Amino acid sequence: ALMQIFRLLRHTPEFDANIAQQNYTWDGLQSREIHSVTVGIIGAGRIGGTLANLLHALGARVLAYDVKPRVEVAYVAEYVTLPELLAQSDVISLHVDLNPTSEGLISAAVLQQMKPGMLLVNASRGPVIDTKALFKALDDGIVAAAALDTIEGEGPVFAKDLSGQELTDPIIAEAQKRHDILLTPHIAFYTNKAVENMVQISLDDALAIVTHGHSEHDVN
Repeated sequence: ALMQIFRLLRHTPEFDANIAQQNYTWDGLQSREIHSVTVGIIGAGRIGGTLANLLHALGARVLAYDVKPRVEVAYVAEYVTLPELLAQSDVISLHVDLNPTSEGLISAAVLQQMKPGMLLVNASRGPVIDTKALFKALDDGIVAAAALDTIEGEGPVFAKDLSGQELTDPIIAEAQKRHDILLTPHIAFYTNKAVENMVQISLDDALAIVTHGHSEHDVN
């Protein structure tokens, strides 16, 4: 999420595209420095709280919205209402889990409350955003650009090599061709340490179940 925030603020996708065409001009793509923007975090749990710490250390003003505020996050972010966060944030990063209350959380009505020209990052779950409403908000200039590591309908597409094939999902096909969407295939979790942790925790849980009959990660 932090990487995508920097990429959007510094216009690196646009510069990459320009340089691929041997266009080495600045092309009016003036960047914004991290300490000059307000970043709103929707869902300030373990991951959102970690992002808040990083952004605070870099000098950004950090706002947070969560149904369960955490004391430790309040040291590095200001808890506000959702309308306040939407109106004040230059960048919004989503870190909510997917449940009946979060599905479609970023709706057309919510997008209309955002600061014009803001940047949106989603590294949580695709259905949290009404993607068609996001396309319209991008067209209307409410959202200047979005970085989507997850998107509605990603299941049959992400983690597959579809080179040379036509995308049949209209939402993903639209996101793929837009210059104002930075699309990545759900890679936020896919790091050396995260994969190592998944293997180790799985083995520890298996041993705990064999030894004690349960583990701390039981799901009922």
